[in-house]
Amino acid sequence: MHQRIMQLKKYLPKETEWVQVILPKFTIKEQLLNVTCLPCQRAYIVTGTIIARRNNISNLAMGYSGYQNSWPEQTPYATGGLRKLLKIKGIQLHLPVYRIKEKDYALDELTRLGLKKESYEQKCLKQKYNVDLDEEILKTEIDKWIDGISEIIQSKNKVTLDIRFHGRISDIVDLPSKTQKL
Repeated sequence: MHQRIMQLKKYLPKETEWVQVILPKFTIKEQLLNVTCLPCQRAYIVTGTIIARRNNISNLAMGYSGYQNSWPEQTPYATGGLRKLLKIKGIQLHLPVYRIKEKDYALDELTRLGLKKESYEQKCLKQKYNVDLDEEILKTEIDKWIDGISEIIQSKNKVTLDIRFHGRISDIVDLPSKTQKL
């Protein structure tokens, strides 16, 4: 991650704020039943939403791409449901690269911009265990995923985020190991 941040530094304005959060664990009534990226994606969205709401930010962007729109969280059904939920919460969902339909195009663009091809998407060891779900099971899992996001966001128990780093991107040289509370 540090390597990716260092690559992006030359493209982002110096005053860009960067927050690195240790992924929180959430307790949710209804658990997802299949091995997909949905649990981690839920944590990313909830974390982004919490940070946005605490800082009066009304936008949340995800790097979902059109060539990955068969991944559960990136299907039109999931992004539509997520967009609707976040809008109710006063947050606009942005999917700036969702229109990119070919992986090779994304890789070529990264190269053209001087970024390493390894930056094009997250690398997760669990991804290799993802299972393909039939349409009805997928829809059920996505509905539970969106309900879980809503449940956590609406939770009366305040979610504590463990912040590893919060500052301007221009200040990033080495990320500190000390944790702050937000």
